[in-house]
Amino acid sequence: MAFGAINAIKRMGLIPGKDIFVGGFDWIKEGINSIKKNEMTASVGGHFMMGAWGLLAIYDKDFGIDRLKKGNESTFELELIESDNIATYSALFNQKFLMEVDFKRLSLFHSRTQTSSSFKLTDILKVNTADTTKKQIQTKLSWQNNSKSDLNRSL
Repeated sequence: MAFGAINAIKRMGLIPGKDIFVGGFDWIKEGINSIKKNEMTASVGGHFMMGAWGLLAIYDKDFGIDRLKKGNESTFELELIESDNIATYSALFNQKFLMEVDFKRLSLFHSRTQTSSSFKLTDILKVNTADTTKKQIQTKLSWQNNSKSDLNRSL
């Protein structure tokens, strides 16, 4: 519907994102691109975390922790992507990045100290970005050490 509204705004000779603001839902690729072009003002999303929450509820239950029992509530929040924060969320649209997210660390069984867990996407991005940066540094150092060894052998 948001794209239909953007097209109608353009047909009226107006500028979407300037004369009339349009928002969307679901973080689809076209919507994100529309935000980058400043045609769509924002998009709400993050509901896909419900799947992760459900799998963790099953996982924790298997280890005797009932996330659905009072006191073990877990939450996830829908988040708003707009031009001001789109760079923060860009990793979410990279399938490789998502494959590296360690959802197990959100398990109540593995934390042992928390009684609830947050499914806030910005928290997942911060931790995974730090992990990825650490891996990249380790890979670079490993490559540099191997290159030095190769150089020493060739001398």
